[in-house]
Amino acid sequence: MKDPRVEWAVVKSICAFLNSDGGTLLVGVGDKGAIIGIEEDYEFLKSADSDRWSLWLTDLIGQMTDHVAITYLDITFIKFEGGTVAWIDVKPSINPVFATDKDKHKVFFVRTNNSTNILEGRELIDYLEKRF
Repeated sequence: MKDPRVEWAVVKSICAFLNSDGGTLLVGVGDKGAIIGIEEDYEFLKSADSDRWSLWLTDLIGQMTDHVAITYLDITFIKFEGGTVAWIDVKPSINPVFATDKDKHKVFFVRTNNSTNILEGRELIDYLEKRF
C-alpha cells in the first residue's frame, strides 16, 4: 500500500470513525466489493505476512495521529479465495483525534452516514462541545 493517497484514505477513515460512533474499515476489498487482498502490500514489508502488515498499520496510525488512537483499533485478518482482507473495527475515541496531513496540518475528520468529512472553524467547535 505504498501509495500515499491510499494510506491517507485509510488514516482519514480511521480518524473519522474514532471521532464519530466508531465503525469498520475493510482493507483489501475494492469499491465494487471484489476481494483484492492485502498481499500486494507485503512487498513493502520486511516479512510477507499479516502480522507485519498489522505492525505497519499501527506505525502509520501512530505517526499520522497519535499512539493513543491505536488502542481503539481491533484488526482481524480474513482469508478469502481472492486474498486476505484486513477487517479493522474502530471504537469511538473518548478524546478528539486529529490526523496530520503531508503538509503537517492537523485535520479533524468525522463520519456522516457513509461519507468522511472535514470539520473546521465553528462547525468543529460545535461538534467538539457536543461529542466530547
